[in-house]
Amino acid sequence: MLFQMWRNSVSTSKEVTDFATSWVFENVNAGLYDPGAEVIEAHVQQLISDAKDAGISEESLREHLADLGDYVSEALKEATDNEVERLASKDD
Repeated sequence: MLFQMWRNSVSTSKEVTDFATSWVFENVNAGLYDPGAEVIEAHVQQLISDAKDAGISEESLREHLADLGDYVSEALKEATDNEVERLASKDD
């Protein structure tokens, strides 16, 4: 699993951000523009769980990423935007 490289104690902003970026790449897919609070919360809980498995505390996530719901929501929106753009470019 990709998260194995983060098993050591992580506390710097760059390390947490790198972990979160990799997590988004592996776990966030295009979907509805407004997936709803339940979907966002499920992703947040999975992010926290995977981070803990990688040795990153929830507190570190919140310290370096701020509002995890906003972080996940923005990642979902960006994934959907990218997919819409990809599909639109296929039509050209």
